[in-house]
Amino acid sequence: MERIQRILRQHEKKILGLENVVGLGFGYKIIQGRTTNKPAVMVLVKEKLPEEKLVSRNLIPKILSDIPTDVIEVGEVKLLAARVERARPAKPGMSIGHHKITAGTFGALVKDQKTGDYLILSNNHVLANATDGYDGKSSIGDAILQPGAHDGGTSSDVIAYLERFAPISKNTEPSRCAIANRLEKIINNFLEIFKPDYEINFIKKTTSRNMIDAAVARPVKPEYVVSDIVGLGEITGTDDPKIDMTLKKSGRTTGITSSK
Repeated sequence: MERIQRILRQHEKKILGLENVVGLGFGYKIIQGRTTNKPAVMVLVKEKLPEEKLVSRNLIPKILSDIPTDVIEVGEVKLLAARVERARPAKPGMSIGHHKITAGTFGALVKDQKTGDYLILSNNHVLANATDGYDGKSSIGDAILQPGAHDGGTSSDVIAYLERFAPISKNTEPSRCAIANRLEKIINNFLEIFKPDYEINFIKKTTSRNMIDAAVARPVKPEYVVSDIVGLGEITGTDDPKIDMTLKKSGRTTGITSSK
């Protein structure tokens, strides 16, 4: 999926510029209503039209860099205004984000087991800029904006500060092998003469697997947040997960979605 993400970023400007296209994503190709195990770039359109009704410049490529595309009709995408506005108190389901990212969703209001303080829960990639803790992408105490920057949030809209996060483990890392580093240096010396615009870097594959994408932030003031989830209300209880259990989510972009 990491490779598909790179391909998606490479082509997103062109694909999103096509008429009828409203979004992009990645997942698994759906054939005759069944999800396969074949990775694909998912192209979201207002209306799925036959090729003969589209001018050639608006045709969606069937393949992007050897990865197939899958066209999915989603209808008209409308901005969920109440979710992207500045709100004090802010609710789960609203726009929020680390000051370096675009925007994400305020997931839930949770309580710290040690202190009893209320914290904002969301993803690492929302509150901590997808950091592994060593890459400098974010630091404890960084400003969290509500709404997120993409939705108009600025330095005057700080609602919280990054408290802690589960690191995002990557499946590659810079090579620390002395032999590889010497070879890298030799190749780059040659490239500096013949191809000065190019550089070789060796990377090492790791066995890291990320099971959690999570972070919490401490509100500037407790009264800046409430636990009432947009469109769903208060959580009234808990239950153990079960196969086929119906799940609901309140998201900044998606609104209310359900597993059934």
